[in-house]
Amino acid sequence: MKDDVLLHEARIFGRYLLGETPHDAACNLYIHAITTNPQKINAADARLLDYVHEHPRAIGLVDAGLNLLNSGSEVRRRIHLMFSILESTPHYHKKFLSQPHSFWYLGTIAVTGIAGLAKTAAGVVLVKAVAK
Repeated sequence: MKDDVLLHEARIFGRYLLGETPHDAACNLYIHAITTNPQKINAADARLLDYVHEHPRAIGLVDAGLNLLNSGSEVRRRIHLMFSILESTPHYHKKFLSQPHSFWYLGTIAVTGIAGLAKTAAGVVLVKAVAK
């Protein structure tokens, strides 16, 4: 796989996880990890990766759908790989640490949970449509 494709993929996954484009150093670690330990990609995962490359904003739906349909997919493995890289990078690790919150944060959790259920339902439909 070409490094420019993997760089694009690393940036997509990084934006999904951080809310911002990760530094090149984190992206280069991702590229190195994928190229030194390549995994076999089945046809469904290849279609999903192509779809995410063309529609980067759909990564959240794809991730949510795969969580129910195929949590061991290569797409999710790559998302988890990028998560591990970002979490262990000094520049980003604080974004993954717990923060103190007020009592009203429980409302935020409830709303986020309901939105997550809707996202998962939409993601299942999307993954089934793209991966077939």
